[in-house]
Amino acid sequence: MTAQRLALALGRELKRLVVDKTGIEQTFGFELNYAPEGATTSGRPSLFTAVEKTLGMKLTAGKAPVEYRIVESAQRLPSEN
Repeated sequence: MTAQRLALALGRELKRLVVDKTGIEQTFGFELNYAPEGATTSGRPSLFTAVEKTLGMKLTAGKAPVEYRIVESAQRLPSEN
């Protein structure tokens, strides 16, 4: 997995934008074991701790520019029955 794909996967898991600022372009393999959010009895670390301990990367809060699109209008085209 690339760092870019890892950022996308972490973003889905965390339900927030994760931006890859590592500059790492190569593909790497790893196993990341962590406790789901809110689980306290699993004995596994949080996702944030697992990323730091396993991958040596740190997730930090910050601001980054985000590309978005605005749809001003949408119309349904007639379809044949």
